[in-house]
Amino acid sequence: MGYIDSGKNDGATLHLGGQRHGTEGYFIEPTIFTDCKPNMKVVQEEIFGPVAVIIKFKDEDGKPWLPFINLV
Repeated sequence: MGYIDSGKNDGATLHLGGQRHGTEGYFIEPTIFTDCKPNMKVVQEEIFGPVAVIIKFKDEDGKPWLPFINLV
């Protein structure tokens, strides 16, 4: 659950899921984060679980984020 908490604390929007699934093990519901930025832990690290992050290709000013894609 540390990655889920990290995503929320870093400002990502928990769009779907993010809760524990079952009572045994470390299973979580399928989870989608939106409003992610390239520097967030949930973007940069591989998470073992059904977790997806969505990053916009343009910022609020309409500038493309393509220079950042290879940094992730």
